[in-house]
Amino acid sequence: MKIIIIFVAILIVGCTTGLNSIQHQELISYESKGLLIEEKNTGTATALGLLPGGGSFYTRQYGLGILNLLVWPYSVLWDPINGYRGAQEINYYATVANCNNIKNREISDLDTLLMTKQIDNNEYIIKKHSIENKFGTTENKEVYTKITPAKASERIQYSTDQNLNDEQKAIKERYDQALAMWQVKTRPLTDYMINVCRPQADKEYIDCARAKEDEFISNSIFPDITAKRFSLANESKQQLARKEITRKEYREIADKLSEDAYKQMLDRIKKDIKATSYTGAY
Repeated sequence: MKIIIIFVAILIVGCTTGLNSIQHQELISYESKGLLIEEKNTGTATALGLLPGGGSFYTRQYGLGILNLLVWPYSVLWDPINGYRGAQEINYYATVANCNNIKNREISDLDTLLMTKQIDNNEYIIKKHSIENKFGTTENKEVYTKITPAKASERIQYSTDQNLNDEQKAIKERYDQALAMWQVKTRPLTDYMINVCRPQADKEYIDCARAKEDEFISNSIFPDITAKRFSLANESKQQLARKEITRKEYREIADKLSEDAYKQMLDRIKKDIKATSYTGAY
């Protein structure tokens, strides 16, 4: 009987791993910002674990609850832990869903302001950065580490020449609109990369990112520049998959390639304005 109880304990604890390390850090970050949604109280879940199947039933793990009910009182050795982990997991996913809903609504409103020209590109990037900081976690912030308000302004001001003729001004206006549209189109893709791909293990992360490359290319103002960036990143992706470089080293390489591609894009825009020629994809 003791052997069976030990086996059941190992099985149950093994099946209820709870949040991974990244999710746990995100939960701490949400709580520190006052964004935590507490659907289940971890203290209550732990205390109910002392009752027959209480911790599991409280955290909606009904199958485990029945099993713990059958092996009670032995289940008091593991069900409090199971209840605590279950409550954390429920709160985490409720918090993520709530934050994503609010963030998406605020960014959607911001997109509308940009598309209706109530704000300019500089204001858009700065305000979007503020929204991402408000709802983002440590993982989310990584993308925006190098994009301070000053740099955002520097990056978007691709032409400061005030002596443009009417044809050049028309090309610049068209590129202003294209950049605004590009930011709107690529935002969901960037969010997917941050929230879905990055938390995964290295190989799965690479596969997840590659699956979105065609969408990034098709939504680019200059698809050839974006395609070249992804092509140059292939070697570092293979190195990461083979564990020859760390995730941090890979991100540094990817960020550098992204910055280089952006500079190429702005250089091409400058040349097009000077030549009164529009070569963008949309």
